[in-house]
Amino acid sequence: MSIAPYRWRCLACEAGNAAASEQCEACGCPARPRYAQVQRFARLAALRAPKVFPPADADLSAPAAGGPSSMRTACLVLAVLGSWAVVAMVVRISLAQVLGTAAGGWVLDAMMATIAICAVLSSVIVYRSAQRRRLQPPTGVS
Repeated sequence: MSIAPYRWRCLACEAGNAAASEQCEACGCPARPRYAQVQRFARLAALRAPKVFPPADADLSAPAAGGPSSMRTACLVLAVLGSWAVVAMVVRISLAQVLGTAAGGWVLDAMMATIAICAVLSSVIVYRSAQRRRLQPPTGVS
């Protein structure tokens, strides 16, 4: 096998290596490995990597700092529901006279039901995304 005439990055641990090296200086993976070798050396590199643990005195029951509070989440959900309520009122007022007859009444009811379903689904999406952001660790923590 020929040696790479340029600096190369290890496929297993992504460490930079000198041009003349036949194997990675960090993990020992060959310069031109097979797929199975990359997988094996990547697992070994992950095992050797330093682990990051919270301090011993950290309160793990408290939510992570930096995310939105419960009050902010509630306000976001209420804002979404309020927006859908406005949409429902506008649709109801503007189409009530056109579809208010016995023949078109079911169309108006179906539209109101669809708006209600959209309101619930979008509120759930907003709530879950806020909770997900709340559980993620703050950026820039070392």
